[in-house]
Amino acid sequence: MRALIEKLVGCGTRLTLSSWSDPKRGAGCGRDQIVARFNEIAKDSGGKLQVLVDKFEMTAEADGGETGAAGKCVCDCSGQRPEAGEDGVSCFWAL
Repeated sequence: MRALIEKLVGCGTRLTLSSWSDPKRGAGCGRDQIVARFNEIAKDSGGKLQVLVDKFEMTAEADGGETGAAGKCVCDCSGQRPEAGEDGVSCFWAL
């Protein structure tokens, strides 16, 4: 957990209005670090954990109403928890 936090701190700001495409700084950098960690966990799940990035466009009034790219990490944990039933459970990490 400490290593992940240090990587997130290394991204500088994770403000929504920051860069979503810079691999070294901003919200996109933070998202990519989370995705990388979930992918490490997914390797040990036997295919039960699927990780993807849901990319979308957003507009922010604080940014002069300009439209920009954004994305959130989505993990599908179907079948991981018996109490979730056949539909499984989806857990979302949004940056």
